[in-house]
Amino acid sequence: MDYVTLADFRAQMGQMWDKVAEDGALVLTRNGKPFVLITETEEAFVQEELHALCRARAELAVRTLRTQFEDNGGNEMNLLDINERIRAARLADGGA
Repeated sequence: MDYVTLADFRAQMGQMWDKVAEDGALVLTRNGKPFVLITETEEAFVQEELHALCRARAELAVRTLRTQFEDNGGNEMNLLDINERIRAARLADGGA
């Protein structure tokens, strides 16, 4: 999978579509950072592939949160500590 700047993509769009067809995917970068993933698909599979991508993003988010929780000592907290943090967060937000 190749990484291509947005400017290069715009300047060579025809070649870029050929590259997507050849490699199956292309990542566009802006300011040196990835921001768009272009993948080849077929009409019959668009919804299925979008659903799979959303599911994969959700799973990645959960893994990231779990890792952050463990890195911050969350796995060593007891139920009283957790409830106290929840209560403090609610009070900080103006809740009950």
